[in-house]
Amino acid sequence: MEYTYIPQTPIAEITTDTAWLYSAIAKYLIIEKYSAYDVISEIPVEGNETRKIVSNIKRMLSKIEQAIIDENAFYSAVDDLAVYLGYETRTDHLKKLYQTFEAENLSKLIIVKLNNYNANCFQSNLAKILAKSNLGIDNVLIQK
Repeated sequence: MEYTYIPQTPIAEITTDTAWLYSAIAKYLIIEKYSAYDVISEIPVEGNETRKIVSNIKRMLSKIEQAIIDENAFYSAVDDLAVYLGYETRTDHLKKLYQTFEAENLSKLIIVKLNNYNANCFQSNLAKILAKSNLGIDNVLIQK
């Protein structure tokens, strides 16, 4: 029987109380229509969606998105968001989150993404993620 084995992404191994945060950041960076409001809705306690809080979270998520090309800046940006939300990060968890976006793990996300979403929407986010590696959007083969 033919099958395609898709191993878990590194962040799937995180099981602490901050696991939701790493997952939400990954979704924000991968899913085009996933917004700051979606991140807020994943906060385990009721999210306070005041304009100031939403603005702060949007700013921090944007900082994370821009920092994806620099590992240390990425760790710092994710840690800033966690602290703002009252959580602590761990270095090993930050590494797993960052590894989720490395080229060898990205192919796992591409397969999952294409199975669940429109490939055209994914292309713009994929280009941002690939910018940190030696791969370009033209180097990615997508099998349907």
